Amino acid sequence: MNSREDVAKYLVEHRDRIRAVARRKLTAKTRSVFDSEDVLSSVLRRMDTIVSAGKLCPRSEAELWSLVDTITQNNAINRTRLIERAREFLEEEGPYANELLARLNKYETDDEATLLVYRMMGCLKGEEDRRIFSLHLRGAAHKAIAALLNISEDASKQRWMRVRVELHARFKEGVLDG
Repeated sequence: MNSREDVAKYLVEHRDRIRAVARRKLTAKTRSVFDSEDVLSSVLRRMDTIVSAGKLCPRSEAELWSLVDTITQNNAINRTRLIERAREFLEEEGPYANELLARLNKYETDDEATLLVYRMMGCLKGEEDRRIFSLHLRGAAHKAIAALLNISEDASKQRWMRVRVELHARFKEGVLDG
């Protein structure tokens, strides 16, 4: 089962099973933004990319399902983490987080969200600001960021505030919209 048609047919035949896996991994809060149909769409695209690249060589249907199941779980977990982190941002970070979440809500794929993160990093002026943004996006505490960058915790907080203000301004200008 290495052709795009065969794999697509298999995935469509097992769409209810794929969606069930996604529903088990998506939290209730995440499902208010993304549902199992969104995850199914992402799985279909990922599998198509793998097949198109000639990288799919399952030895059995069980092995194929294992790959599909893993991709589905990872996609649902990644979306859950992203949405839950964005919700935390809303509480902690104000206007910047509202702009970020508004964009994440309209994206259909992880790739679109990844491109947004790259655009956000690209508009930041310095390497240290990009590192602070990247670490903060992954959930690092100011204490850890300060230790990694050899700055004080207060300096980390101030730099993060400046990064948020910069990103919020870029969102408002439409610079970060793809």
